[in-house]
Amino acid sequence: MKEIEETLSISYTHKRGKGILRLVEFQDNGHYIVYVPSLNLSAYGNTFDEAFQMMSDVVIEDFFENLLERPEKIVYDHLSNLGWHKSSTDSQGLSNSVHVDTEGILKNFNLSADTKIRETLVEV
Repeated sequence: MKEIEETLSISYTHKRGKGILRLVEFQDNGHYIVYVPSLNLSAYGNTFDEAFQMMSDVVIEDFFENLLERPEKIVYDHLSNLGWHKSSTDSQGLSNSVHVDTEGILKNFNLSADTKIRETLVEV
């Protein structure tokens, strides 16, 4: 997949976040893994659908809940460390131009070189 720009918008007023994120899916030891490299979040399940549900209903929800409990400066510092920066097109948003390093994912998750990795974009 070519390099794309992910987006993230955080509203402290409404206590919610939303965005378009890249998901990486693969299997490992009989489990299906869904990974968001730009936020360093992962979830697993017995199927890709189950792993995706865990990511969207539990992991992302928990991520935003915890994020919004922190002061804005700490949140933006944390996201900056993950490669996010203020968006040039959205004054309240963040963006992240990400190139997913497939070899890095294989290495970080200790996967074999023949592991199939699928990338998709999702709206959260």
